[in-house]
Amino acid sequence: MSEMTAPAGKGSMRLLAAAFGVAFSVLLLVPIWSAMGVLDTEAGHGDHGAATVMAAEDFQARVDQQLERFGQADGSVAIPPGTDVFVMARQYAFVPRTIHLKRGETYDLVFYAADVMHGVSLIMGGSLSSVLLPGTPVTIRVRPTASGTIALRCTEYCGAGHHAMTASITVGD
Repeated sequence: MSEMTAPAGKGSMRLLAAAFGVAFSVLLLVPIWSAMGVLDTEAGHGDHGAATVMAAEDFQARVDQQLERFGQADGSVAIPPGTDVFVMARQYAFVPRTIHLKRGETYDLVFYAADVMHGVSLIMGGSLSSVLLPGTPVTIRVRPTASGTIALRCTEYCGAGHHAMTASITVGD
């Protein structure tokens, strides 16, 4: 048996025309609302704002200042409490590679991918991860409560040397 379908009736055509009219009206109204200030294009979803974009040279200058102020003879940095920690991600290294923090203190770790997409995972009993898009700083707030070492690993494939892209945070008193 073959199925027979009835042609679309006038009611269906009216419904289709009404849906098209509403969609077209919204399409026209969005730019008008934006120009009038009704839509806040800076707010983003959940009013958390758009990501901040920063030039690689500007972030590198912060890393260099940090190394000058807090650098150790072995190339590591010992960051005092209340100071942001700047970490540059480049193929195939985190700079600085070793960071010393004090137990029980709160730090903002500010990561930046200078070249390609990277990821960072802080492995400390559990794991805390974030994706690093080129040009966009990502801040992870940590408060290490135990002495020891927190491993940092790149979690996004970034090329042939990806497997060696590691760093560490040494937590002490």
